[in-house]
Amino acid sequence: MIVKVGIVLFVIVVGAFYVNPANWHPFAPHGYAGLSFFGHTIWGQENAAGKPLGMLAGAAISFIAYIGFDSAHACGGSPPIPGGTYPSASSARC
Repeated sequence: MIVKVGIVLFVIVVGAFYVNPANWHPFAPHGYAGLSFFGHTIWGQENAAGKPLGMLAGAAISFIAYIGFDSAHACGGSPPIPGGTYPSASSARC
């Protein structure tokens, strides 16, 4: 336990010397928002193709990707035959 905490603290201390605050300006060049509802931007900026820009848009994409992965994992479950393959188990559920 002490070794693990020591390693984490070592990485944080060494990494602190590589921080360059000049890279933080501008912190959010496309803004914090970027919310769309069924393909229509309702808040924030959008690019030339009409897609929302900003941190909220990126966080939403990451969240939806995680939820999709989690649901695929939950639907798959364990195969009915222990030596079976995962694709047959995931297609037989949900």
